[in-house]
Amino acid sequence: MENKDKGPTFLESLISWGGHVFSKLSKYVDKIVFNRTGSLVLTLVLALGICLSLDYKNLAMTIFDDSKTTSTVSNVQVNVAYDSKLYEISGLPDNVSVSLTGKASDIQLFRQQHGVSVSSDITKYGEGVVYLDFKVDNLPSSISATITPSSVDVMVEKKIEQIFTVTPKLMVGLNQKEDEFTVPILDKNTVKIVGTKTQINTIRKVEAIVDAAGYTKDFTKDATIVAYDSTGNQVAVLIEPRTVKASVKIAVQEQETSDEESKEK
Repeated sequence: MENKDKGPTFLESLISWGGHVFSKLSKYVDKIVFNRTGSLVLTLVLALGICLSLDYKNLAMTIFDDSKTTSTVSNVQVNVAYDSKLYEISGLPDNVSVSLTGKASDIQLFRQQHGVSVSSDITKYGEGVVYLDFKVDNLPSSISATITPSSVDVMVEKKIEQIFTVTPKLMVGLNQKEDEFTVPILDKNTVKIVGTKTQINTIRKVEAIVDAAGYTKDFTKDATIVAYDSTGNQVAVLIEPRTVKASVKIAVQEQETSDEESKEK
């Protein structure tokens, strides 16, 4: 009886087909890996996959999280509405802090569109101690705000006017002496000062500051008017005019002229 050769079994065929496919894939991967462009593309795809897998949770929270958050803004200046020509305010804080509570997206949009500003209005009040309540401008209903401090007591004082006599004050530079110059002559010897009664009462002298630094001949220049209290500190008041003309001569020239006149006589 003759033995006939049997064909390959199913398992053998499957193994053979798998080996063929693996060989093809291996050659294709080798082409990608050992090709510069292909390797760059593969690296980019792998890196992108890793980033997405790591940041998926944070990304989802950013897009879908509607929970409230609080953002605090410091050093916010306070804008107070009042008649600054008639009144002076003291006791106002330099700045306040504002805490905004709401959805993060709402807070971000509000700050981008309007910024954070705080104001108060005391135009209806006169002199005396006034309770000042602060508010955040243009605040939407979706956001709540807490201001620290939320209110203060300020002193509102009426401004008054008074005329003061001005005396010249010569300022000399390095290697200069005051006696090298004559006393400055001012084109205006009085000024009007506007301030509160308290401020006016603290003024002890008003001077026109004449800077002679660098001058070796007669000169005329603007001199700035400054009001001082008893301790030598400047008083923050409105001075009109703010400057006057000051004329200064060299003292040596004046002495030489006197000597020549004496000789002629």
